[in-house]
Order: sequence, then C-alpha cells, then structure tokens
Amino acid sequence: MVRISKFIVLLVLILMVGCSTDDEKLKFDGQYFRTKSTNVNKSDKRQFEVTVQKASLSLNGARQAGEFEATRYCIEGYGTSKIRWAAGFAESDEPRLTPSDSMILVGKCEPR
Repeated sequence: MVRISKFIVLLVLILMVGCSTDDEKLKFDGQYFRTKSTNVNKSDKRQFEVTVQKASLSLNGARQAGEFEATRYCIEGYGTSKIRWAAGFAESDEPRLTPSDSMILVGKCEPR
C-alpha cells in the first residue's frame, strides 16, 4: 500500500511539473503563440525555420514570438543570439503567411 501511495504522489508531481499556466507563458502583443523551430539543412544545422501558428491574431506579435523562438534556438544550440535572416525575412519586410495561418521565419545562427 505504501508503494502505491508513493507512486501516486510521484505521478502527481510529474504531472504538475509538466503543466504550465497562462502566467508562465509569454505574450507577444497581448497574444499567446505556439512556435516551433526546425533545422532546414542537415549539413548545417545553424540554418533554421520557425513556424508561428495563428499569426493573424497579431502579425507584429507573431513576428516577435518567431524572433524569440529563433533566438532561443540559436542560444541553446550555438551560444549566440546573432541571427542572419534569409532574404525577405528582415524586420522591415512584409510577413509571409501560409494558407494555414502560420508565419514562417527563416534564418541562420551566426557564430560570434
């Protein structure tokens, strides 16, 4: 019985750690955005693509969320926050949306 109780307590703790509240998520321009970063070149993993879902909620917020995710990708993988954006993906460029309402940002982590 004690073993089962310890297992249940451990399971509850694990589940609580995996949960996040809205207070722990970051808002960009007042919205929450789901982002995903992936490398686009197997021979040079510094090249990445970030997808931001539901970008039409706020194009500015979606771009900020994408830039945040890109910075996180580069810092975690390469220890740098310097990013060279692909042509058409600079901050001054018009954002590109997919038919599924996602914004795609493409760039490359630059070493120091």
